[in-house]
Amino acid sequence: MEKAVAGSMVRIVDDFAKLTDAERAGWNRLERQPGIAEPFQSLFYNESWWEQFGRMGGANRKLQIFLVEDGREIIGVFPMLRQNLVVKGVPVLSYLQPLGADNILTELRTGLVKEGHAHAAYSAFVSYVQTHYTHWDVISLPAGPPEVADLYDAVSIPHPTRPLVESFVVMLEPDLASFRSAMKRNIRESIRKCYNSAKRDGVDLQFRCLRDSGSIGAFLPDFYRLHALRANQTHGTRHRNVFEEDYARQFIATLASDPDSSGLRLFLMQHHDRVVAARLGFETEDGLYLYYSGYEAEFGKYSVMTTLVYEVIKQSIESGKKAVNLSVGRDVSKTRWSPREQEYRWNLMFRPTMRGLMARFAILSMMRLEYAGYLPALRLS
Repeated sequence: MEKAVAGSMVRIVDDFAKLTDAERAGWNRLERQPGIAEPFQSLFYNESWWEQFGRMGGANRKLQIFLVEDGREIIGVFPMLRQNLVVKGVPVLSYLQPLGADNILTELRTGLVKEGHAHAAYSAFVSYVQTHYTHWDVISLPAGPPEVADLYDAVSIPHPTRPLVESFVVMLEPDLASFRSAMKRNIRESIRKCYNSAKRDGVDLQFRCLRDSGSIGAFLPDFYRLHALRANQTHGTRHRNVFEEDYARQFIATLASDPDSSGLRLFLMQHHDRVVAARLGFETEDGLYLYYSGYEAEFGKYSVMTTLVYEVIKQSIESGKKAVNLSVGRDVSKTRWSPREQEYRWNLMFRPTMRGLMARFAILSMMRLEYAGYLPALRLS
């Protein structure tokens, strides 16, 4: 089904197998454009995600890929999941959300748009679901960049507990010397002390970047061990063990099986043959996205994770990358690098019908209870 809205054409594809070669090529072009340093909008990531998670709900879950075209060029891709809540055989709610409801494996659920066309692409998507798409009561809109703030304010409400998703991007210089000269003095001194204190104690920290499926697969157990250790630490910022469940490790194994397509990388810090710190990441055409991590607490006194990030930045500069995304969520481990902050709007849109109004009351009430700690986390993003 294809309709003209807001000066663009919008078409829905309900199966990855139905994407034409031209549409796949258009999607791939968007993910390779300059400035894209996130992996979660790539065709490979979304197709892999749907194969593992999308079919879990059976007939009550339906894939809806919204393609926005200007002329014959794809300027926006919005992979969405429509889920019907059925009680005793009666449908009570139809909910549309971006792919990625997976207990925070997918950290940023936004649209993929052509540079300079964000407002046009998001406007076409929103106009389409308002005027031509009737199968919804609630929409969790794709996380929107600042260019669409006015659009989202006009048609939706901010998420009541987390209205903004923050991402932190370190912009790189052409060479390491230029990057170091632009760093804050305290972070330069911290890095120097990391190396010197380790050397003084006879600790030989060696950095490795794993790019092939065999090597990544061989060291994933070390990563999971270190990630669990970090989650169990009682001091400092508390972190969840995101990979405690089998499904999470299975999804990473899928991405690791084809690192050329997924961009998955595994970064290690080793003391002799012992892996003492590890972090997953995703390499894109223009940059690198740093994902989940873990380390042994006894090596924390050497700031081993800060050292690992610095080594990743060094390698990225040497390979000509433009940016390193430190991932979402504000904390000092990111802000110390003086990153560029990117904000995405997290909004909910309710259909102006009786079911939509009832859904608004129920969902907002549950979210407030979740925020207060009375309910498990809801992935309404």
